[in-house]
Amino acid sequence: ASLVASKLLQEQTRKAFILNKDIDSSSTKSLGITANRLDINQGGTVNTSVYLDSNGLLGLGDINLKAGEDLFVNSLGNIVQVGQTTVTSDGDNRGQINLESQGSIINNAPNNSGLFTADDLILEANHDVGNSTQHLNIIADNLSVESGQNVDIKSTQSKDLNIISQGAVNGINANGNIRVETQGNLVLSELINNSQTSSDSTSELISHNGAIVDNNGTAANVKGYNLIAVAKNGIHLDTEVETIQRLASTDGHIIIREKDKVLVEDVTADNGNFTIGSGDITIQNISVQNANKSNEDAGNVNISSTSSVFNDSDITTKISADSLTITAAKDVGNTVKANDESSRSLDIDVKDLTVDAGGVVNIKEANDVTIHHIKTTGDVTVQSVDGSLAVGNILTTKTDKSDTNPTKVTLFAEKGNITNILEQSGATNLNVLSNQLVMKAKSGIGQSEQYLDVQIDQLAAN
Repeated sequence: ASLVASKLLQEQTRKAFILNKDIDSSSTKSLGITANRLDINQGGTVNTSVYLDSNGLLGLGDINLKAGEDLFVNSLGNIVQVGQTTVTSDGDNRGQINLESQGSIINNAPNNSGLFTADDLILEANHDVGNSTQHLNIIADNLSVESGQNVDIKSTQSKDLNIISQGAVNGINANGNIRVETQGNLVLSELINNSQTSSDSTSELISHNGAIVDNNGTAANVKGYNLIAVAKNGIHLDTEVETIQRLASTDGHIIIREKDKVLVEDVTADNGNFTIGSGDITIQNISVQNANKSNEDAGNVNISSTSSVFNDSDITTKISADSLTITAAKDVGNTVKANDESSRSLDIDVKDLTVDAGGVVNIKEANDVTIHHIKTTGDVTVQSVDGSLAVGNILTTKTDKSDTNPTKVTLFAEKGNITNILEQSGATNLNVLSNQLVMKAKSGIGQSEQYLDVQIDQLAAN
């Protein structure tokens, strides 16, 4: 049957050359063919849309449709990218490639040289749509994918790649690993949904020379277990993931709005800010810099939690930035491991610190830090390992003296001093409000003309 279909196609192709290269196919009269490689008119222009059906494997070779025409392929087996398949717009009509496979859609061209070029690209497969060894190469404005397993797609263009809904396919859906790589902006107008819930399932988004852009308001951009996102010019995502394995931007801000709790393993912003909002947040490494010193709005970390901000119980990991601002409904720097006092603190290396919390605040700073403001209802501990503490406001809920659970502020400057950065102007500029205050500093506490202004019941200092 495939031989007959192939001969029929060859005959129609020869006829098409005579009849202005028109191929006689339609949505109700598809051409049936099974072949390792299909080239039409040896890559010359075909003046009609092409509809193909295959009951086995179909390799798409050099196929070039007239601008404004479409390519539709439905295969019971794999659809294989083996050549250059091109459909483009004529200005009035967009060019679409629509591939549907009950197997996989993969690249098997020499040196991964296969390419699908279209204005609108729709890919559906029961198994893979590209994979780690056979990724698909594309050039497209708009992309929609439905995959039963993995997705691995690489866009070679510098313009925007838009993830949208087309027909019955909404965004990108898969049940394995997802990897989308592009040179330009990656614009997420619809959800990238990885329904595989195992811890080894990852969604990876890469924009080499652009940004990863949230284009669907407050709706989720990415759902899955692990997330990796890398972009030159910034990342902005609404997420529903368990672990942020890596976020990296060389010249732009990173903004994450996570629906629930999340583990943040590694974040790097070389010339931008990092902002995250979530439920419980457990932090390993965050490194944010102001590499371009003329950019005043860079080098800042902003963390907001509707619950707690946890240390990861590893004293070698930390938040590095010029400034750190944390807002948490509960604790900041409490431990995620029971009875692990050595790892309770949130490890940081910042110049400026501001915290608003509703529970315990426990922070270990590597060097000098200016504490502009800490306000909470629980105990506060701030320790500088190799530097000094410059104190603005540290305000806890001061209970009655008869309370059996008084609040405590503990300040340690193991190799430096503890000083006041506020003007001496009474209660509005208190350095410390708490039941108890414990301080220890190698090089002194306060100065004769800039003493620490406190309102406490008990003091211990040395």
